[in-house]
Amino acid sequence: MALFLVVACQNGTLDSLKLSYYYMKREFKICFAYLAAFPKGFLIDTNRLIQQWYALGYIYSEHDGERCINYLLGMSFLQISGHPMVNQGPVHANVSRKLTMHNLVHDLASKIIDDEFLVLDPEANGARSWKKAIHCRHAELIQYENQSNVFDCLPKNLRSLHIRDFQKWQLPPKAFSRSKYIRVLDLACSARQLTEGQSTSSNIMLPRSIKNLKLLRYLDSTGLPVPLLPKSVYTLQNMETLIMSNCSLETLPDNICSLHRLRYLDLSGCSKITKLPDHLKLESLEHMNLSNCHELENLPKDFGNLQRLGFLSLSDCYKVSLLPESFCQLFHLKSLDLSDCHELRELPEYFGNLFELDSLNLTSCCKLQVLPESLCKLSKLRCLNLSYCMRLDKLPSSFGDLKLQSLDISSTVSLNALPDSITEMTSLTRFGATEGTPKVIASFRKIQKHLNFPGIIEHGVQEIENKGCSSIVKLAQLTCYQMHVSQLQNVRNPEDAEIAKLRDKSDLRQLTLRWGNQGGEGKSILENLVPPQTLDSFCLGGYMSKDFPKWMSDISSYLPSLTYLGLCDLGTCDTLPSFGQLPNLRGISMENIPNVRKIGKEFFGRGRKCIKLRSIQLWLMENLAELWTTRRGFGKLSSSALPFDMSLKELESLPKWLGSLISLQRVIIRDCPKITSLPESIKNLTALKVLVLQGCKGWDILPEWIGQLTALQIIEIIDFPNLTSLPESMKDLSSLTELYIKDCQCLVMLPECLGQVISLQKLRIINCPNLTSLPESMKDLSSITMLCIKECRGLATLPECLGQLITLQDISIINCPNLTTLSESMKGLTSLTDLYIKKCQELAVLPESLGQLITLQDISIINCPNLTTLPESMKGLTSLTDLYIKKCQGLAVLPESLGNLITLQKLHIINCPKLTS
Repeated sequence: MALFLVVACQNGTLDSLKLSYYYMKREFKICFAYLAAFPKGFLIDTNRLIQQWYALGYIYSEHDGERCINYLLGMSFLQISGHPMVNQGPVHANVSRKLTMHNLVHDLASKIIDDEFLVLDPEANGARSWKKAIHCRHAELIQYENQSNVFDCLPKNLRSLHIRDFQKWQLPPKAFSRSKYIRVLDLACSARQLTEGQSTSSNIMLPRSIKNLKLLRYLDSTGLPVPLLPKSVYTLQNMETLIMSNCSLETLPDNICSLHRLRYLDLSGCSKITKLPDHLKLESLEHMNLSNCHELENLPKDFGNLQRLGFLSLSDCYKVSLLPESFCQLFHLKSLDLSDCHELRELPEYFGNLFELDSLNLTSCCKLQVLPESLCKLSKLRCLNLSYCMRLDKLPSSFGDLKLQSLDISSTVSLNALPDSITEMTSLTRFGATEGTPKVIASFRKIQKHLNFPGIIEHGVQEIENKGCSSIVKLAQLTCYQMHVSQLQNVRNPEDAEIAKLRDKSDLRQLTLRWGNQGGEGKSILENLVPPQTLDSFCLGGYMSKDFPKWMSDISSYLPSLTYLGLCDLGTCDTLPSFGQLPNLRGISMENIPNVRKIGKEFFGRGRKCIKLRSIQLWLMENLAELWTTRRGFGKLSSSALPFDMSLKELESLPKWLGSLISLQRVIIRDCPKITSLPESIKNLTALKVLVLQGCKGWDILPEWIGQLTALQIIEIIDFPNLTSLPESMKDLSSLTELYIKDCQCLVMLPECLGQVISLQKLRIINCPNLTSLPESMKDLSSITMLCIKECRGLATLPECLGQLITLQDISIINCPNLTTLSESMKGLTSLTDLYIKKCQELAVLPESLGQLITLQDISIINCPNLTTLPESMKGLTSLTDLYIKKCQGLAVLPESLGNLITLQKLHIINCPKLTS
């Protein structure tokens, strides 16, 4: 009886579907019926489906195809799949969607197409009967195992042929000798087989009889180990779509340029291709996908001849270092993906000539330092992704002229400031900056507040009185792209979290879930807060359960598009899920997870690793004692610009493989008291720009080989109580611009060779009480602009050579109680604009030569009780605008000449009791 009811229900549903089909738009009916050519459960790629419809003459443009797909989605005849390849953020607008059909919908399509479609199974039915299928136009050949005779029996009027899962067998040379009318030839491996690595490594050649397919418009050989195209490919003059994705293709024949109608070329994943034909004249080409062509070195010089090109992906082309000048002649280019082009150093000067460009993805172009000014002329550019461009140090001044809607600058760690013009970018609706310098993050928050972006929701959960539920249920009705949900401890009923329906919010890209200080058992709540698969960024804080719900344990399946993961204040968690399985993860931050003792192989699980990982931050992991025993878990980090940032109290040594990450740019080690030295392998980090060492209390020396890090720009040495000196090899740090030394109580001197670091621009020395003098060689620091000396109690004088620092703009001397005088040689500081003196109790007089500093704009003198007078020469300070004097109890009189300072705008005299008038 139950079986009868199920069958009756299915028949009723099918009748309803037939009725819906009856009222379907006429032009879409034939497109729908063609879907029967795909097996039940098949993941249909939208781009390829549209190209097949076009090749068969069912539609006249790709726009028509998109209309049809959206129409079928609206009727629920198609559904968007939650497949791991989905990623539909703003900068992924051209990424193909994956579609599925319900089995009953597939049954309907099969009934409609009727005898125009056949499943050809050599094992199940006699091949000879196929010839009699005179109405057959579309066929699917399955279970082919070298039965060469089956091709003699193909229906002669076929328009499309799909050969499924034959990659272990070679097609016979005469396979297509009788097939004159085929428009679509689909030889692609299934996505499942590619994922599971089932494709054979032995080569397959396309049969030479393919030249007989004179009407062929669409050829797809995805995943087949095809090393080269047949020489006769040039005879396929009607070819419009050629897909060789994930093949073993080693080269493209020059005569491919004879395919004058070719519109769509997909070579993605052809990792053996090193170059394209020199004269690539494909005058009809509109779509070109070269992503994951890892060995492709550069584009041909005349690449700009592809005048109709609208879409180009060079994503993960690791060896592409420059774009040819002719590139800027691609006047119809709308979408350009250069993400993970690790060697790309610059964009062409006339990049702004790409007037039609709408989307530009530069994610993880880790050697890109500047953007051309002409980029700001791209008036149609709407989406720009600069995330993880870790060497990008500034944006063009006219950046605000762009009419961007989406901008991402996450983890641009070298970017020191944002141009003021961004505040006028009123078209901006999405702005991402998950990591960056404090100044940039502060500017980001200010801009975010100023522009009042739509689509951002911050919700603190509360109990709703008299309704027996919490306010989280209100989220079900809201649409946004960024959501911050806090006070989750107020959710008493797990069903409330389910009602919020986060998983249905397909527009959501950034999600933060946080429990308050009270914490509380949260697993049952988190279990019902499953995010949508399109999520880019996820942060979890204050979660106090020991383990995680299923969706986080299998996070790579639930959140395949995730690029950033932040975990904070997980007080009881002692093991982590296999976050290393996330295929698109670029940044991970873990802070205050005190019970985790090990991050090892289990973190990465099995299969593909997080090959795009660029940023690791580990903070306050107090009991972490084991960290990644091998480098394998990091995938291809030798091509990355990964920051290595950690604070781990129990870790005793750094992994030796750290030195093999040859593109590493930042190493930050804080509060790791058990680490006593750096592994010598770090000297191989020739791209390292930032080295921060803090709280490594067991060190008394720094390694001499530190001078071999010639790309180093910033060194910070903080809280080294036993450090007595710095290595002489520092003289070889030819790129060093900033040196910061703090809380080194035993440091008695700086090396005399310091003066040889002529690139040094900023020198800060703080709380080094036993430092008694500065080296005379400082006179040679020809680039220095800022000098800060603070809490150096042993310092009694500054060197005479200080006056020779003609580039110095800013001097701060703070809490140096034994400093009695400043040198008269200060008159030589011809660029000085700011002088700040505070808590120098023994300082009694300022040099008379102070008045010769005609560039000085700002003087602050605070808490110098023995200072009795200011020099009369101050009348010569013709640029002074601000004078601030505070708590100088001994100051009894001001010089009469102060009245001559006509540029003075602000005069503050505070708590100077001896000054009476």
